[in-house]
Amino acid sequence: MKILFPDNWHFHQRNYAPIFQALKQNSIPYVFETSRGGWWRAHGNYHNLRNSLRNSLEYVDQFTDLEKIDHLGINLWQISKAEFLCNALAQDRWHEGGLPNESRAVMEYALIDEVDTKNLTLCLAAAHDWLDFWSDYFDQNSEITHAIIFSGSYVYTKALMAIAKARNIAIILTEHFFTGNDFYFERRDKPIANNCGLPYFKNEVVDDTNGLDRLMIGQYVHARIEKMRNRNTPHGDNNFINPWSDKNPILLIVGQVVNDFSLIETPSNELSSIATYKKTIFQILNSSDCNIVFKAHPWERRRAPMFAPYTKIQINQFIQSLPLKHQTRIQVIENEPIRSIFPYCDGVVGISSQGLLEACHFGFKPNLLGKAFFSENGFTHDGPKDLNCFFDLNEMSQWKLSLDEYQSYQRFMRIIFSTRLLPNQVSSSSLVIETLYAPHSPPRIQFLLKNRKKRSLDLKEYIREIYERSGIVIRDGLIWIKHR
Repeated sequence: MKILFPDNWHFHQRNYAPIFQALKQNSIPYVFETSRGGWWRAHGNYHNLRNSLRNSLEYVDQFTDLEKIDHLGINLWQISKAEFLCNALAQDRWHEGGLPNESRAVMEYALIDEVDTKNLTLCLAAAHDWLDFWSDYFDQNSEITHAIIFSGSYVYTKALMAIAKARNIAIILTEHFFTGNDFYFERRDKPIANNCGLPYFKNEVVDDTNGLDRLMIGQYVHARIEKMRNRNTPHGDNNFINPWSDKNPILLIVGQVVNDFSLIETPSNELSSIATYKKTIFQILNSSDCNIVFKAHPWERRRAPMFAPYTKIQINQFIQSLPLKHQTRIQVIENEPIRSIFPYCDGVVGISSQGLLEACHFGFKPNLLGKAFFSENGFTHDGPKDLNCFFDLNEMSQWKLSLDEYQSYQRFMRIIFSTRLLPNQVSSSSLVIETLYAPHSPPRIQFLLKNRKKRSLDLKEYIREIYERSGIVIRDGLIWIKHR
């Protein structure tokens, strides 16, 4: 066995301590491929690599239908589409609305614009070049048996997955969960963004343990969420302050990074998240008395190619075009921690952000404007995606989880923590080894129970929880009684 890490950008001790601990303890050899470090962060902009791509550009230029170019039996557009959109969605013209996230539609829209056409051609050339690179790499490194890959949406990782799959090399994808302290580690050959764990949840059974063990796993999940440290979101004292003195309901719209791969990798009737937010804001303002908090994602300031609060700017410009009576009903925020908003809001809306799972933790039943990996599991609103089909916005009771719905949320989280996630701590290195050697992800329930240091919340934490989240505490208690 020998492991390939295709970069040292994502893979290092701080991000994945148990992986490197497992490899060290078991003397498993591994290698980082770093000869192309300047290519990893292109994010769809390959202009400075044009000379290196000269031969691949000549190959691409032979074809008239760019959507159907194959190389080594692999479609170049499927390899490059996500990263092309990563760059394209930083441009205003991609947010006019009405463009579906569908392969042919995206290709045709790109070819309308000269700049987009050049970027598209370069992305296809990069896919061609990377396929050749990985094919040659495995020819020269036949001892590689496993490739551990982050996300799987970049051109270099999609090309690697395609070549590795053809050569029967085990592919393991990883990405961090919204807690920041846990990560996926799954055998799969498809991108993991907004697709983690699917389609396992519908039929998976993890509640065959006794009631006490279920309670212990639930407490473990609760503790992981309470102690979350997501590096992509702020944690501090910059808390939300309610700007309204009226008693109208407040709806929170959870914004995502405009070119987030979870949006790009999910087929939808609307490619632009910004267009979706605008339509949603307009409908809420015209169909209800609700005030709106729009939470922009601060990671856009660090995300290529924007490096700026792009969505926040676009939403603020849209608000300024509205009548003054509507402008006063919207507050756009960015750096306030999302959980500091929950005590003030009455409902939560979003597309596929994992922040919606955090909202469920606090008892909300989010309305999904798109498809999420946690959709249709009994604790979200998953109605028709035509915004005219919004339910009665003034019936705020529909925005909170019932006891049964909250129980469905707890079950989902027990499943995902018990079967999909590894805690980022060296004690879980044994699970890394199991995944490397086994064809399927190993069951982790007993591991969680064994490594749960406290089998009940300590008194201080319990008192604080009762004070801050009394409704949830009561629900937890009722569920425990029900399953004794």
